[in-house]
Amino acid sequence: MKIYKLLNRIAILSLVLLCYSCAEDKYYDLGGFSVGKVNFTAVNLNVGDVDSASSAADDNTYYYPDRNASFTLPVYYFEGYDYGEMKYDKITFSLDKESQIWAGGYNDIKITFQPTVPEETEATFTMPDGSVVTATTASPTFIWHTDSLIREGHYRDLFIKAESKYRKGNVEYANVGYICVFISTDFRFNRFNDRWYRYSWINGDQMVTNTYTKFTAENLTIPGDSATSYNYNFSNTIGNEAKNFFVPYYVYDDADPLTFNFTKEWTEIYVFGNQQILFTFHPQEGEKSMSLTLPTGEHITLTDSDPTYTWDFTISDAESLYYYYNNYIYAESEYYHDGIYYYGQSEMRVNTTLNVVYNPENDRYYRYAN
Repeated sequence: MKIYKLLNRIAILSLVLLCYSCAEDKYYDLGGFSVGKVNFTAVNLNVGDVDSASSAADDNTYYYPDRNASFTLPVYYFEGYDYGEMKYDKITFSLDKESQIWAGGYNDIKITFQPTVPEETEATFTMPDGSVVTATTASPTFIWHTDSLIREGHYRDLFIKAESKYRKGNVEYANVGYICVFISTDFRFNRFNDRWYRYSWINGDQMVTNTYTKFTAENLTIPGDSATSYNYNFSNTIGNEAKNFFVPYYVYDDADPLTFNFTKEWTEIYVFGNQQILFTFHPQEGEKSMSLTLPTGEHITLTDSDPTYTWDFTISDAESLYYYYNNYIYAESEYYHDGIYYYGQSEMRVNTTLNVVYNPENDRYYRYAN
């Protein structure tokens, strides 16, 4: 009975000492076996040293040391995500734990192994995507890319786990360390232009957005009769300027001219039979070409090296436009620039009349008896 009580007291004392050692985050020995922490750091290279962390002894972030740190990133985004002009903002992110690092999509995380004793010559790192990397005293640093999380389908709070085993004297050490990676799925880094974007990256690699492709039209006969294409999703492409025009026309050559008046909007071109319309492509950065579809069904390709086209608008075109065709010109473009795929669209309205036609031989307008 005395031996039993003695053994029981020894067991209780050992348990108390073990708990005390864990609470102090120190090594504890169990008959030549010791457990401690693997020291390592992580820094987000796409943010800088302000977004860095040092390892903790366990993966319970509740017990991680607190800190009050933050950093601000310049972030670009497309208004409405799918449409709209490119916008720019500054967004602040907070880090409240010493062993926590923030990351978005397509980030490069630098991991540095920091051994505490000469005998700790290497550590094995298990990354959030399941990959395993060994760091040594000779090569203590490696880079992990968050790209792989897309294929793995993991995000939110994830852990980098480090493990090392070594012998010092008569004691076997088995150490472990953790850094928590807070993954934000709404922000990604674009390596093509070194910019941050507010754009969800978990559904695929490619950034895609709809955009505005611009062309203008000019009536080569009537000064001031011009128009700019528009896209309803881009507020800056829609103008509300209306212009009034007064055109003298003749019923007979020897009679006094009458006046034909029309009103057109900024995004509308007015054309009479036998006139010419000059189209001009205005490419955005990275945009090489556009396709125009005329109301007659004809397809025209304009490029940055050959950006103009002249439409000979005949009386037959005026009749067809007036009676049968959709009176809109549509433009489309597709291009890839700075790692982003753009699909551009715009349109322009064409208006005409069958009451008056133009005679280019004498530069006069006549009433058309159709």
